Amino acid sequence: MIRQLFGYIRKRPFLWIIGLVMPTLTSFAINFGFSVSLNYYTAELTREDASFRNILIIMSVTAVTLVTAVIIEDVSRYIFSAFVVKTQNEVKHDIYKSVVNTKYSLLNNADRGEFYTYYNSDSEMMVNIISADLFAILFPLVHAIGYFIALFAINVIIGGLVSSLTVAIIFLNWVFINKFKQLEKETLAAREDFVRITDTAIRGKITVRQLQIGDAIAGRIVEKADGIYHMGKKGIRLNLYRKVTLEFLATICTSLITPIACILAATNSIELASTVMIAQICRFIIMQTNGLGTAVQQLSIHMVSYNRLQKVLQLPNEYEQKEEMDQIILTNEEKTAIVFSNFSVAYKNENWILNDVNAEIKSGEITALIGPSGSGKSSIVKALMGLIDYTGDIHIFGIEARRIKPKDLRSHIAYSPEHGQLFEENSILDNLLYVAPDKTDEEIFDVLHDLSLGDLDVNRNANTLSGGQRLRVALARALLKDSEIVILDEPTSALDSESESIVLQIMDTLKQRGKTVILISHRRSTIRNADKYLIISDTQLYQYDTYE
Repeated sequence: MIRQLFGYIRKRPFLWIIGLVMPTLTSFAINFGFSVSLNYYTAELTREDASFRNILIIMSVTAVTLVTAVIIEDVSRYIFSAFVVKTQNEVKHDIYKSVVNTKYSLLNNADRGEFYTYYNSDSEMMVNIISADLFAILFPLVHAIGYFIALFAINVIIGGLVSSLTVAIIFLNWVFINKFKQLEKETLAAREDFVRITDTAIRGKITVRQLQIGDAIAGRIVEKADGIYHMGKKGIRLNLYRKVTLEFLATICTSLITPIACILAATNSIELASTVMIAQICRFIIMQTNGLGTAVQQLSIHMVSYNRLQKVLQLPNEYEQKEEMDQIILTNEEKTAIVFSNFSVAYKNENWILNDVNAEIKSGEITALIGPSGSGKSSIVKALMGLIDYTGDIHIFGIEARRIKPKDLRSHIAYSPEHGQLFEENSILDNLLYVAPDKTDEEIFDVLHDLSLGDLDVNRNANTLSGGQRLRVALARALLKDSEIVILDEPTSALDSESESIVLQIMDTLKQRGKTVILISHRRSTIRNADKYLIISDTQLYQYDTYE
């Protein structure tokens, strides 16, 4: 765990060391220097032969030293903020890479609200551990140690009394830390619920209106928000209890130590000028001890976020696991694109969706995959693309699919999903360029023209498209990928007869170009020209040459 955190530090050690150490040392120098100069200043004033010249020298040296230290501290803090920003971006990038590179089956039941919290909140809390939290601990710790040394140097009794009160303050902080830690776990879970339901409501805004369930959804959102609100109130109360308790001890410290210092000065155990320095240092020690308690409290809260993030950052990378896998090499002699041998898929490893089926799909043919909803059509597609586990074998162009690198496998398969899922907040052009970044504008518009989308403004956001337009843009995206295997999932479900005929012509063109087309559709008019038919029924897969 610590190794992973310091892995980010090793990437920018200079920024981290300068930003962490320099502000701490310079701030200590400022406060301690001020206390020392105040001591000298007081001693000079109590002398019978005090001179204005000596007082002016003390004040001038103090001013120059303090200004220099403040400048160094501010520059160091700026350097540290640069480290924080760069590291936060890096952690968020690592979260994204971990999610997109892991196995689909590990994310199948992932919660959107949970991932939003990981990415937007937990990532920043994780970086705080090696930046703000570490700084907030080191800063008061260095100050307190220095001040304790100074106190013990002045008088052992004073040093011992202040140490005892400081231990009491640290113990009380520890008691409150455990309460804050539990509260943070509950708050994060409540925020995930809130994000999940609000995200669902926003994405389903049309459905909410159609079903007239706005009040019910709003009630659930308010309920979740109230939960977060009450946890916030609980946190405020805890902070209040902590502050009152610690302030009480701090008041005892300052009220008790100053009179004792005066008594010691009256008995000539310490110099009179030292009483001012003791009062000043006591104030600093209490302030830094409280700051240390707050810092440790924040660290414990942020560790909750870090521990949550581990299950994301430690997800196995499916691409790294298959570095020595095979590559697909196409030859003109390969007549069979896909072969299923004793192929089985189960839902949650319990109920069989497909059980011990055998089938083959010829290269350069259109094969219709037919079956009722939930029969296993999507499972076949996911298995072909290496997204889910299965038993038996799938050979693609003569190579067992598990032996093929995932990126290589998916580069040979173009998929047009049901309902035409697109990246909603991106432009149409961006959606197309994601899969075909090297395509020219002319090639892109040729494909769009073939799908009767030639007049479409490609700079529009994808969420402005109609259902039929979305299907055709998704199909255009699959065609631009120019893969050997093309899977079309309900490509005509939201199209009129004229648009459907265009899609059928495109499938014929793909066949003429030697592409292997897998067509999933419930429309008889869409599948009538298929060369082969794979029909799923009761966990079995039956192969026919004609639909009848």
